[in-house]
Amino acid sequence: MKTIFRLLSMMAVVSLFLVSACGDDDSEPEVDPLIGIYSLNSVILNEDVTYYDMELMADENITTLVAEQLYVASPCDNGPNTVIDLRENFEIFYACKNESTPSERFGTWSITENRNRLTLNLIIQDQAFPLILDQLVVSETGVSGVVTNYPLVEIYPDNSFVIKTVSIDIVFNRTTL
Repeated sequence: MKTIFRLLSMMAVVSLFLVSACGDDDSEPEVDPLIGIYSLNSVILNEDVTYYDMELMADENITTLVAEQLYVASPCDNGPNTVIDLRENFEIFYACKNESTPSERFGTWSITENRNRLTLNLIIQDQAFPLILDQLVVSETGVSGVVTNYPLVEIYPDNSFVIKTVSIDIVFNRTTL
């Protein structure tokens, strides 16, 4: 009887070790849900602004305008192939969907601890520019937020330029390369 009791006790101890060895400590580190490839989906202006002598009104869809600025800055042969790649090492790259053009780094990203603000630390003409998405919403299909400092850049024939910062609602959709 003592032998059976010892055997059962040893099995209980061994099973405790096995259960504790299979805990969450051995699991893969969780990947941030922001990591991924995104395409610009929509941009809605939150205020009135004059841009190149055009009167743009609040609630106006300026997705095409913002997309054109994105395409000019990207290395892609075909502008509409431009996507944004947020990487696990907190770097941001332009990537080119359906092209062999190499990705190009153009900044870093960070997120607040409470996950309601995403900062894209972009490099624009060799200058750091923090683009901040507040009221951040992250879902399986994309990312959206309010940007209060979006730079609308007017470039003139003499190469001078004016930057007007405006408030926009912006939506990026998840995609693949």
